[in-house]
Amino acid sequence: MVGFYRAITAAYPERPDLADTPWASAPLHTASDHIELNLHPTCADQVLLDIERLAGEHRLMLFDVQDGSVYPPPQRTDG
Repeated sequence: MVGFYRAITAAYPERPDLADTPWASAPLHTASDHIELNLHPTCADQVLLDIERLAGEHRLMLFDVQDGSVYPPPQRTDG
């Protein structure tokens, strides 16, 4: 969880004073078992792609509160 948080905030700082921030609210809500990411409706598609990629790298599940979709981390294929 900590690694994902550090990676996503390194790419997209939690600075509400920035004009191009993707965050609708900052700082991000963090807990031991989740991080709540509230995005501006107009944020770039690349932000979503980065969130999905980083969540996968950190083996985290994504949950879209708006439509109830759950996105498990990709399956590893070691071999």
